[in-house]
Amino acid sequence: AGSRAGRYMVLDLDPGLHAIGLRSQGNQKESKFSVYELVTVGDGLVEVDLVEPEPKAGEHLVVRCLDEAGRQLNDISFSRTSKSQNGSTSGGTSVRQAPDGSYWLDLGALCSFDYDSWPSGSSITLTGSSTTAGKQTVELSSGQRELTMQFSRPLSLEVVIGGYADSANKDKLSIHVNLVTDIDDGWGNSMVQSKSPQGWGNGPEISKDGVVVFHNLSPGLLDVELMLGDGWRNDSTELDSIEVNLAGSDASVQLNIPMLHELLVLAPDFDEDTFLMLSLKDDDNPFSNRRHQQLDSSGRTTFKGLTPGTYMLTGGGGSGVEVEVPCSEVVYQPKLPIGLRVIITSEEGGLYKAGLREGDVIITADGSDLGKPKHMNTF
Repeated sequence: AGSRAGRYMVLDLDPGLHAIGLRSQGNQKESKFSVYELVTVGDGLVEVDLVEPEPKAGEHLVVRCLDEAGRQLNDISFSRTSKSQNGSTSGGTSVRQAPDGSYWLDLGALCSFDYDSWPSGSSITLTGSSTTAGKQTVELSSGQRELTMQFSRPLSLEVVIGGYADSANKDKLSIHVNLVTDIDDGWGNSMVQSKSPQGWGNGPEISKDGVVVFHNLSPGLLDVELMLGDGWRNDSTELDSIEVNLAGSDASVQLNIPMLHELLVLAPDFDEDTFLMLSLKDDDNPFSNRRHQQLDSSGRTTFKGLTPGTYMLTGGGGSGVEVEVPCSEVVYQPKLPIGLRVIITSEEGGLYKAGLREGDVIITADGSDLGKPKHMNTF
């Protein structure tokens, strides 16, 4: 189906009875058809006129979007985040644009609680996005029915990567730009990320000179990060970062690639293909700056692109060991459990009937010592 001036054409339909209707844009699971008709399709072209009914004022939030000069904007898409004691949800919302240019947002799609009587601690954040005017985020209030979003002139941010020309990790570098308020709220999602050679990211690519320019950014305090990884932020390492107060004019900053190190790990007690994980110790975000590697047939693996610091090396059921980088190599022989501690959940179970009791420790099975990782994994 394609659209031009409100006219749609649907091709390649099988003959028979069809239903055609209009549904507001946004989350289709949360929006309903506002109007539809049943049409019998046969030979020739069938034309149908669908007239969308006027929205009901009490069931919608009416939003007017203006640029910095007060002119109406007509290319706005919306997303929302609602929070309550039961958690938070994010996504699109059901919206339609009225003839006067205002946007009508379905209240039922903004939150899962009563819009006119918010539970204690609840909030709804509405974000409007424009391809020409950037983004604007507003906190709504309980029962609010009208809103004017005033968009500022979108700004650009140039990021220069120092040391890019001599880096051996060009294909693993990316720039992440976050609103500081998003980080404080614990979301940690990049507002925009430079596109990598593998296709990761929703922003522009880094040039061959190590420069990337982000356009259509809204004014605000931004956290700009230089990351090293294969695309997933959780498995990437932060190499450098800076906060930028983007306000009034475009900005340019430089982030530098630090000296990076390699770490050879020897783990003679573990099987081939065992996964080891290396993560920065006491990092503010325990889910970032972590790496996974598999052991080869000789019990070795190498972690590359490491920044200086104290790391925790774990894997294979061991308790983990601290490693101070830079360090050329380390032998991974952690303390291992001596066996399997028994927990009895029912006296009708097989363990209890076999004579085992709560707190017993199984140290061998079929003659294999369960204190050894190879035998523990087999068991």
